Amino acid sequence: MKRISFNGGELSPALALRSDLDAYQRGCASLVNFAVSATGGIRRRRGFRWAADACEEESRILPFVYSQEVTYLVELSRTRLRVLNRSHEVVAEFAGQHDYTDLGKVTFTQRNALLLLASPEWPLMVLRLSEEYKFTYARYEYAEHPWETVDLQDAPLRLVPVEGELLYTVSLPNGETLQTGDFLRASYYTERQEAMATAEELLDGLGEEDSAELEQRWVVLNGEPNEERVDEVTAGSSYVANDRIASCGELKKLYYTCVKTEDSWQGSRDFVTGLTSPDNYGEDFAEVLDPTGFEDVTPVYQLSKSQTYSRGAKLVILSGYWDLWICVRDFGEGDYVEGRNKFEHYPTHFVRGIPVGDALTCEGPWKFQCSGNWYGAYEVRKTDGAADINNNWETLAVSESPIGSASNNVLTGDEPAECLLRLFLTRTRVCGNTPLAGWPPNSCSNALVVPSYKSDLVLEIQADGKAKSTKEWHRYTRLETSDWSRAAFNADFGYPGLVAFHEGRLVLAATRHQPQTLWFSQTDDFNNFALAEEDTGALSLTMQTETQSPICWMASHGDALMVGTMDAEWTISAGGTNSFTAASARCRNYGYRGSAPVPAIRAENKVLYCERGAARVMEYGYKEEVQGYVSSDTTVFADHIARAGGGIVQGTLLRKPDYVAVFLLADGTLALMTYNTMHNVNAWHRYVTNGHIESVCAMPAGNADDALYVVVSRDGKRNIEVLNESSPYEDEGGRDYESVMVTTAFSAADANDRKRPVGAFQAYFATPTPADAVSVSTGGEWRPIACSGELEVGWVRLVAASTWEDLPQVGIRVRGPVACEVLAAQV
Repeated sequence: MKRISFNGGELSPALALRSDLDAYQRGCASLVNFAVSATGGIRRRRGFRWAADACEEESRILPFVYSQEVTYLVELSRTRLRVLNRSHEVVAEFAGQHDYTDLGKVTFTQRNALLLLASPEWPLMVLRLSEEYKFTYARYEYAEHPWETVDLQDAPLRLVPVEGELLYTVSLPNGETLQTGDFLRASYYTERQEAMATAEELLDGLGEEDSAELEQRWVVLNGEPNEERVDEVTAGSSYVANDRIASCGELKKLYYTCVKTEDSWQGSRDFVTGLTSPDNYGEDFAEVLDPTGFEDVTPVYQLSKSQTYSRGAKLVILSGYWDLWICVRDFGEGDYVEGRNKFEHYPTHFVRGIPVGDALTCEGPWKFQCSGNWYGAYEVRKTDGAADINNNWETLAVSESPIGSASNNVLTGDEPAECLLRLFLTRTRVCGNTPLAGWPPNSCSNALVVPSYKSDLVLEIQADGKAKSTKEWHRYTRLETSDWSRAAFNADFGYPGLVAFHEGRLVLAATRHQPQTLWFSQTDDFNNFALAEEDTGALSLTMQTETQSPICWMASHGDALMVGTMDAEWTISAGGTNSFTAASARCRNYGYRGSAPVPAIRAENKVLYCERGAARVMEYGYKEEVQGYVSSDTTVFADHIARAGGGIVQGTLLRKPDYVAVFLLADGTLALMTYNTMHNVNAWHRYVTNGHIESVCAMPAGNADDALYVVVSRDGKRNIEVLNESSPYEDEGGRDYESVMVTTAFSAADANDRKRPVGAFQAYFATPTPADAVSVSTGGEWRPIACSGELEVGWVRLVAASTWEDLPQVGIRVRGPVACEVLAAQV
């Protein structure tokens, strides 16, 4: 009778007589401190060796895997977070940013350089790795918050601005109160807004003497047409904030002759308003490329009604633009840099363009509308920051009307999120020694227009109970609205206990107040939870289940988000379409096993989750045979392991050399399952050490085997220890441990009515092993083997022929700092 595989793992005592099962023929009655290969062999586990001192208080460890080469170990205690590098040195430590009273409820997920930590009792936290490999740790900031509800409330919210401050007093209905740091949304419809200014308003102060009493001072550079052009900025330049500057660049001379065939060109008769270039009158004027003979002609800037030209008359046109700037920060001799002679070289001191009207809040469509004849350029700019003129404004569009071909280019846009828009006039035509003549006249009515839209005023509650807008540029008015909501996450409602990434979105779920709601961020915009009709918009999904059992775990797998509640299993997917949106999201039920609040493990093409009670591990995945998702019990033949250990507390996954799911049990031992779906291997075994294991996590090690890290308490001291292919065959501090394998019975029950002699017991060793480290059992006591020296690779007779008990079982026990691998056994 031969056993050539042990990948049935340790089997429940309830299977003692089930020799008809395939798993029985591959299984063991006991399998402790042996690692099981998917191919069937067993090898003695390595020892747990010291890596670092753990925190004195309770803690758990998490993996931070940026790449296979860049990995860190994160230790989390109630109030501290430490980051250890691959040499187990502490490279970052943070204290006081969180307060986790129950570390077992902390869940996590990672995307690139972000590790997110979720807990139902504390706000979402993020550990971030910079490009310089420096860590930061803080609360996760939301660009747009997820809200408890998007429906109208039964009673209105009242906001009253505090005079002289950018704050509101808040009156909630029903006597509700808010806590410091809470967020509140009050929605209302804005009025139509328009940004425009008359020429008189924009040119106010031009030509007046320099005076400190002027709100704005105009500085004109290179105003005379024949003077030599000077640098815009020199060592002697002096500008003060709010100076408005018109700088004339190089003027271009254009040469024409009048070719009118009949009488002369008379402006009083032939001039058309707005058409000021000879090019606009192609049959009357011809451009001349050779300027010879034009030396004595006095240049003009444009044609006008007062001019008359007879056939053959010569004229010279000066053509160019005033470039407009505004000084936003005092500039003096100490700011000048040799060779940097342009305003554009000093972006912190000068901004291109003159602002036209006020900055406007906008969400949705906007329009730059213009009319009449003007020359120059307008820009529409955007910012998400404050309304300061020197803020980082992004140019959205430019409307330019070039000299010689006046045009009215209407600009439009559509902003997906609320922002600030501002209109700038950046250029005007040169028609004299000051900008007055070429300035767009009032009749042009150029303006930036924002229609009415629904605005979300987001407020943060201050320590004194007042509310401050999260965007300082919001207009502050008295407001009463029934369209309001508190943030979905706060101390009253609880915080999301689960976090995941799915289909390019951040997913948060399971608050105390809304235990079956999932919030999905906008696509590729993880901190933006603003609901929108677009396919990329955020969405909020509340599961319609038979009970209000909370969501216990969720895991993204392929195009489905797998979800487990305490009474059922679900998938959330796009419902047959290619994109996951608010319209396409579908929640489907695929079983009623029920889950424990233990994070699921993604393994191969399945998900492993703990059944309600945490004594069984279920495999959840899609099966072609049933065209749906199915839960299968991986512990059906080994249900005793987790139950005897008090239930599963945490789990992790080793991927190399074999897929091995590792589960921490409440009694401080480890239950492991070698897992291979293709060959139906679910081989359970146990790791026991002289100490109490408190936390566990797996870490990749490049091309080497994965490492298993634990937090373990030994003799009152807490360590972070590691088990990897470099570890010795003894636990920390030279502690020995026993590796034990006891087979199931070698014969069927009905074939053993009494004790009877059988053949010798042999085992096939795959590693040389000292004989004195090995002892055997044939159903009774452990005793030394009938060998000495070192056991060679191959079959070794461990026990000679003798009388065996009914249902003969044999066991191998290995002690001492030695390796041992067994591939088969026979009697």
